[in-house]
Amino acid sequence: MDLGFDGWLTEQRNAPTSTCTMPTPNGDIPVSDMQAEIFNNAMRGQDQLRQRVAFSLHKIMVVSAVEIDETKALVPFHRILLKNLLGNYLTLMKEITLDVGMGEYLDMVNNDKANPAKGTEPNENYSREAMQLFSLGTQIPRADGAFLPDPQGNPYNTYK
Repeated sequence: MDLGFDGWLTEQRNAPTSTCTMPTPNGDIPVSDMQAEIFNNAMRGQDQLRQRVAFSLHKIMVVSAVEIDETKALVPFHRILLKNLLGNYLTLMKEITLDVGMGEYLDMVNNDKANPAKGTEPNENYSREAMQLFSLGTQIPRADGAFLPDPQGNPYNTYK
């Protein structure tokens, strides 16, 4: 209260980042321990604003501990969110795109291009998520916030 809102924001931006413990090279730490550490940082860390915004951002840019149960993939992903959440969105998207955990979760690992001779198609899961969840949304917006209509008056989808 003594700092006021602007002072508190400045203090939060300048606070050292509370991070998660990395697994040792010889073993992984339990996911539940990592999650407890994240929640503890959000409740008791000096950088509560950063921790809580990272948690909110993680609800949009999802990597699930149910499918990826190794903290050696989850901790670096969380650190990307912490490092980039108050910065440039393009940088955040680039780092998220190149993250091992995201690659595994959204099926980019070993993804091949289309091959008509083999009848194979690329897995488009990540590209759809990048367009719909991480940026534009499910329908193409106009500058005024309304959705761009097709000739029948229905909104165009961002990804088909």
